[in-house]
Amino acid sequence: MVAEGDTVIVIYEGVGFNGDYADNDSNDSDNGWSAIIEESEAALNQEPMTLDESDSGVSMAWDEDAGTYTVAIDTSNANVSVDEAYDVSLLLDANENKYFDAEDYEDDYAFDVGTQFEVTDRTVDFAHEANADGQFEIEQQDDGTVAIMGEGTAADGAEYTVSLRSDEANELLTQQVELENGEFAAEFNLSEYEPGFEFTLDIQGSDYDGDRRNAVLVAGDEPAEASFETTDVSAPDNVTVGDDATLDVTVENTGDVEGTTTVTATINGEERTQNVTLDAGASDTVSFDLPTDEAGDVAWSVGDESGTLTVNEQTDDSDDSDDSDDSDDSDDSDDSDNSDDSDSSDSSDDSDSSDSSDDSDDSESSDDGTPGFGVAVAAIALLAAAMLALRREN
Repeated sequence: MVAEGDTVIVIYEGVGFNGDYADNDSNDSDNGWSAIIEESEAALNQEPMTLDESDSGVSMAWDEDAGTYTVAIDTSNANVSVDEAYDVSLLLDANENKYFDAEDYEDDYAFDVGTQFEVTDRTVDFAHEANADGQFEIEQQDDGTVAIMGEGTAADGAEYTVSLRSDEANELLTQQVELENGEFAAEFNLSEYEPGFEFTLDIQGSDYDGDRRNAVLVAGDEPAEASFETTDVSAPDNVTVGDDATLDVTVENTGDVEGTTTVTATINGEERTQNVTLDAGASDTVSFDLPTDEAGDVAWSVGDESGTLTVNEQTDDSDDSDDSDDSDDSDDSDDSDNSDDSDSSDSSDDSDSSDSSDDSDDSESSDDGTPGFGVAVAAIALLAAAMLALRREN
C-alpha cells in the first residue's frame, strides 16, 4: 500500500551472474534485465495499462556489483490511479544476456518474478474518538501532560505540524511530528489546566491543508495499583505456660497489580512488623509469636482487631493425684503374707515326733505362743497323769 504522491521503490536482490558466456555477445548495458508495471485488473473489455522505464515517473537501474535491480515509481508523476493495484515484474531477456541462449527459453525470457502494490489516498488524521458533542476527549496524565495521537497513509518520515489552540487561554502550542509505521504522537504540557478545559486541534503538512477538531480535557484513568485488606485475625484465648501460641493475620491484595504491604501487630505494647508481597487477588497469612514463658495476660491488636491471651500456670494437682501410687501401700496389707506363718502350725508334723519323747525339745521351739505350744503342753500333762496312775497302782 502506498499513498498517492509517494514513490514506490522495489528492489530485487541477487540479480547477478556467474559462468561461461553463451554464444551471443550482447553489449546491452542492463545485460537483458528489465521491468514492467501492469494493472492487476484491467477495466472491462480493455487491455491492462502498462508502464516501463520510458514512461514518466518510472526509473529502473541494474547494479551489477551489488547484484540488485531497482524499480522506482513516482505516483505523483506516473500514470497510476488511486485505489488501483499494480504488478511489477522483473524480466530477463535471454537475447540481451551474454550468459544465456535465447533458443533455450520460451518467449525469450529466462527469468520472470513479480510483486504488487496499491495506490491509496494520501490522508492523515487524529486517532481519537469524538464524544456525543463531537469533541475529542483528551486524557490528562498525573503529570499534566496529554498525548495527541494520529495516523496517516504516507510513507515513513512524512512530516506534519500538530497545533493546540485555546481561545479561552489565548495560547497556541505546536509540535513537529513524523509518521512512523503509519502513526504519529505529539505531547503537550497542560498542567496549568483542569479537566473540562476546551481547545482545538489541527494538523498541517506540505501534502495536507489541515482539519481543525474540537477537544476537551478529561481526567486520565487512575494508574493501576495494589490495595490490601486484612480479612482475618485470630489467636487462642488460653494456653499453659510454655505452650506455643501465635497471632495469625490474613491479608488479601484487592488491587490490580502485584504489591508489597507491611503487616503491623502490637503485642503487650510492642510493635512488630512483617512484609508480605502478593499478586493481584492473592492472599496470605503471616504469624506473630505470642510470649508464653510466664503466667499472665498478653494483650494484642492488629488494626481495629484486639484481644487478650491468658497464660495459665501449670497445676500440680494432677501430679498429686498420681500419689495414688501411695495407696499402693496396700501392698503393706500384703503383710497378710505373714499370716502365712500358719505354715509354722504345720510343725504339728513335729508333734508326730511324739514317737520319740526326746522330740519334746522341739516343742520348746513354739515359744512364739502359737497353738502348737498348747497342744504340746496338753500332751505332756496327759503323759504325767498316766505315770501318776501307774505309781499309785504300785
